[in-house]
Amino acid sequence: MNEPTRRDIQQMMAWAMPRLPAAANGGCSIASSYPEFVRELTRKYKLESRVEWNSYGQGYASYIDAWFYQDKPEFRRPATSKDEKNYTGLYVLLCREAPYFVMGEGAKSWTAKGGSSYMPGFNGVDAFASLAVKDLAEKASNFFSGQGLVRLRQAEVAEELPEGLRFDTNLVDGKHRLYDALFFWYD
Repeated sequence: MNEPTRRDIQQMMAWAMPRLPAAANGGCSIASSYPEFVRELTRKYKLESRVEWNSYGQGYASYIDAWFYQDKPEFRRPATSKDEKNYTGLYVLLCREAPYFVMGEGAKSWTAKGGSSYMPGFNGVDAFASLAVKDLAEKASNFFSGQGLVRLRQAEVAEELPEGLRFDTNLVDGKHRLYDALFFWYD
């Protein structure tokens, strides 16, 4: 297996689209609107966010990784040092190729010297351990759906990819699935 080419991505999307719920705009990408959507959600619910717009600085990610939290006790996690920020929050993966998204809970921590983050994957879709994050997920889901995006649940992206569509991605936690056709990162 190797890095997917533009042609590989087009083939994966051609295979994937008939298996997905119908989307507005004929299923065409509206990724150019994502910055506006993220700003509006953040403003509307008074959220903090950390968004990865540029494929984590290397390789190619087929999605925008938007992570949201509030600086409130229900989102805070124990810090390991005085200057560390440590939170659990909601991640929303916004597909670049089509108007779909998935959600899950993930933790991030950081200091002035660096940080750590969750790694999104199929097993994390719709997994919420925190009630605060689960509640935020419902608000965010309604918001993004109102913008013309379709939320995909884990069961909707569980189908295995055919052998000929498999490729290298940093996010596979087992079998290559429909999830991986839409949400992959190759560095």
